[in-house]
Amino acid sequence: MSSAALWQDVNLADVNPNFEKIPAGEYDMDLLPGARYTERGEIKVAFSITKGEETGRMVFASYPDPRKFDWSPKALKSLEVALGVESVPGEDKVEWLNRAVRDGGGHVHGRVVHRPYTKKSGESEISVDLKLFSLRAAV
Repeated sequence: MSSAALWQDVNLADVNPNFEKIPAGEYDMDLLPGARYTERGEIKVAFSITKGEETGRMVFASYPDPRKFDWSPKALKSLEVALGVESVPGEDKVEWLNRAVRDGGGHVHGRVVHRPYTKKSGESEISVDLKLFSLRAAV
């Protein structure tokens, strides 16, 4: 079957683009390949939930510029401990994260919370956040 045929019956008019928010709670997750830097100096990572009703759903996290946020390297160190795969001195941090996934050290446990905020438009919204300091090795 061709790629085009796979999409033949998808009617985008029937698709709701809004996702249900992942419920707040504790989750086992796998770090996914594809850690990357942003133009603002952040490290972006993604996890996939591995157990329970939310299995397969993704959780995203950012480690901001360490020159502006002194807690960011500490949070990344917490991830290193949870992963059980050490970063080699001088190793690029994104390369290390992707190596950790390749080496099978990407299974962690962490807490997802809901945080209310107000958009620039004044509208209230709920953000789904992974508590970076909650990460620990999953059993």
